[in-house]
Amino acid sequence: MISLSHHIVTLQIIARLLP
Repeated sequence: MISLSHHIVTLQIIARLLP
């Protein structure tokens, strides 16, 4: 199972790539 923290970090990384 993917940790919730890991999922949050992934979302933040994607947010960085987006304008």
